Amino acid sequence: MKYIDLQLHSTFSEGDLSPRQIIERAQKENLAVISLTDHNTIDGVAPAIQEGVKEKILVIPGVEIYTEFFGKRLHLLGYNFDLENKNLNDLLWQSQVHHLEWAKRSLKKMAEMGLQIDFPDLENLKSKYCGFRHLKTIVEKYTDNVQRMIADIRPQFGKPTLFEFINFYFSEGKFAHIPEINMPIDTTEAIKTIAAAGGLPVLAHPGQQLSWQDDQLVTELKNAGLRGLEVLSPYHNWHQMEHYQKLANDLDLVITGGTDFHGDLVDFSLKHQFVQSAWDYFKVPYAVYENLKKHLK
Repeated sequence: MKYIDLQLHSTFSEGDLSPRQIIERAQKENLAVISLTDHNTIDGVAPAIQEGVKEKILVIPGVEIYTEFFGKRLHLLGYNFDLENKNLNDLLWQSQVHHLEWAKRSLKKMAEMGLQIDFPDLENLKSKYCGFRHLKTIVEKYTDNVQRMIADIRPQFGKPTLFEFINFYFSEGKFAHIPEINMPIDTTEAIKTIAAAGGLPVLAHPGQQLSWQDDQLVTELKNAGLRGLEVLSPYHNWHQMEHYQKLANDLDLVITGGTDFHGDLVDFSLKHQFVQSAWDYFKVPYAVYENLKKHLK
């Protein structure tokens, strides 16, 4: 049986694997169709497509853009757009500059805590989008930093995981917490930009940011040009998937799905690690792509 995954992240945003490694994993997991949807950057898409051709895996151009709509932080997915579209690339550049400023301020806070920070590393990132994984790599460059993190965060079991790193240093109330500057990208602007680039705008994992009482916002986004809803997502419980599947059908929105894969679960402190990857837990059927392709230009 073949599967698909329409939300994957690589080293070009906050993922652990390169585009080539993602294609290798896609082969292993029996994925026939994937989309690389890095955060606010499309730099990894072309390499992923090239590697996909070699291995006979279809790679749909994708991106995940952080947006805001009536005070709600929404993630907007775009599929099958023109990679060279100037307006889309300009929009992504705005987001990248905005987030880099946040990263600089965050690392400055960590330096004030006494950690060694190599600020030029920010300028030398392979990715144009700097996320928490990149900050963790920069901090872990120095052995003294790693030893301090182990002592402070998890002295019994060794190097902290990404989520432990985020929660300990960056969660609200912690020393290195820097509220992100208001996102300059409105969701409707991103929808129109993706559509103008020939792409399909899809609202990502709505159950993560919205409640059922917010369904009217989805209707408003549909009126603004939204074409799809990511219904099949590990962020959704059964009742949410049931709800958003019905909402998508009622609004005539195409249904998509993906794991939001960033990397494997590797925690050797756990005695019983039965789930290692997103695909051990969640798979999206190929039939979702068969329906989706009718809506792709």
